[in-house]
Amino acid sequence: MPDFPLGRYELFRSNQLDFTRDVVGRIFAPHRLDLIGSQATLDAWMRTRRLRDLTVNCISYGADVFIDPGEIDTFFLVQVPVAGMAEVRCGNQRVLSTPRFASVISPSELFAMRWSADCTKLICRIERPALEAHLSDILGDPLSEPLRFRTPMDVTAGSGLSWLAGLNALVGELDRPDGAVHHPLVAHHAERGLMTTLLLGQPHNYTARIDGDRTTAPSRAVRMALELIESHPEHEHTTAGLARTTGVSMRALQRGFQRDLDTSPMAHLRTVRLRRVRDALRAAEPGQVTVTGVAARWGFTHPGHFAHEYRRLFGERPSQTLRR
Repeated sequence: MPDFPLGRYELFRSNQLDFTRDVVGRIFAPHRLDLIGSQATLDAWMRTRRLRDLTVNCISYGADVFIDPGEIDTFFLVQVPVAGMAEVRCGNQRVLSTPRFASVISPSELFAMRWSADCTKLICRIERPALEAHLSDILGDPLSEPLRFRTPMDVTAGSGLSWLAGLNALVGELDRPDGAVHHPLVAHHAERGLMTTLLLGQPHNYTARIDGDRTTAPSRAVRMALELIESHPEHEHTTAGLARTTGVSMRALQRGFQRDLDTSPMAHLRTVRLRRVRDALRAAEPGQVTVTGVAARWGFTHPGHFAHEYRRLFGERPSQTLRR
């Protein structure tokens, strides 16, 4: 079998139709699953890894199949074939999904698919309450109607390519036993990044409002966000959370930071945390602490990335700071 993603997280292998339908249904939703062709035999497998608001899966059935969940109510799906193809219907939209075109499935719309025998999909499940709350934070207002995406997503260019790159980076980190994403703080930011890229890049019924938001946060709101970051850099701050607290939209706060500080809220947070790491290393006696331990305390769980950022900001390696 080709080296498909998420090899460390195999859930099952089976040639039994009922068993496969039941197990996949527990991860997603109850659904109809039919083999196409009288001589068809199933050779199914599934890999899955749940984070907090997002679950990544890799699935193959090894046969032509028809899948009909009807409606999904509590989550969105982004499905990317890594091999083969699938015909996907969602509401009145249809897409021939291949490794070039993903499908974005919205809740409460009739949904059915036909997979080719060689189809293997990387499927990202995003919890509906989390994604719609994130959109509300971006807009700065409650949603007036459910979020609905356009179904086809070109993943070979533009924002679709960016979204797929983010998903592949997440999956790559999950496949590494020492991947940084196993740290809850890193996983949280990876989830939020994928949600943001999807909401800003894939057309939906709120896109016009997002594109029409040209407001910039007043300096008062920027100062308030700075105070929150610098007083408690250890907290799991997000741009959306800071915007909500300061009473502006997420994009307005990003523009305010760019205007006043020529940076973004999350880049400023990383800088503040790096300075706290430096303070701790300078105050410590060699042998009492390790660079890795201090960095991890401030949310830096990828040693290579941390060392590169530290040296870029301070002009020396963290180990040099500790030895002084």
